[in-house]
Amino acid sequence: MVEGDALHGWIARCEAGEAKALGERTGLWRVPDPDGDVVVKRFAPRGGLAALGERLFGSRPAARADRAARELSELGIPVPEPLGWATVGSHDYLVTRFVDGVPPGVKLPPRMAQAAGTFVGKLHAAGFLHGDLQLENALRTVDDWVLLDLDRAKRSRRQPPRADRARELATLFRSATAHDPVRFAVWGHFLRGYCRETHEWEPAQRKALTRAALRRLG
Repeated sequence: MVEGDALHGWIARCEAGEAKALGERTGLWRVPDPDGDVVVKRFAPRGGLAALGERLFGSRPAARADRAARELSELGIPVPEPLGWATVGSHDYLVTRFVDGVPPGVKLPPRMAQAAGTFVGKLHAAGFLHGDLQLENALRTVDDWVLLDLDRAKRSRRQPPRADRARELATLFRSATAHDPVRFAVWGHFLRGYCRETHEWEPAQRKALTRAALRRLG
């Protein structure tokens, strides 16, 4: 974790308009830095019972995302390097190292579809559910995938039930299809990598997982 002064410096530059806004989203910036650009994400303040629960149970989204990133990094699951989080005024901010991805529209080769399955399989095998596993939260790099937006991530002591995992897989596949029609052959490559990590070796296990995901696709 970097020093608090550095975190507050990056945050101040964002709020002063000295950083580049990323896409059309508000509260998300890329800040140039000699050691590598950083990304600053601002979380909207929450009120009522949600805010009270966050204070009592230490579940503030920025803190949860930072903690999940550190745990996933230790497990060898690619995430942007977590640099820390801070509260400034009424907002929480999360700071990570910037990761450059493959430009949109580049064709997905079979090896990268299988790598995506391996990537998600490792996540689930470690007991994690992402909570919002859409294509925009899985950044494709030249050789791998990087998991983004971890503020909804939850971890249990064991691999999540098939139904919960199928729900996340359906969300991912639906979002991928919305961007670009995905051939179902891609699912086969993806599933090969996924089931290797979740130890679902038997054909019957793969079929059951596929049926569960398809039910949620509708």
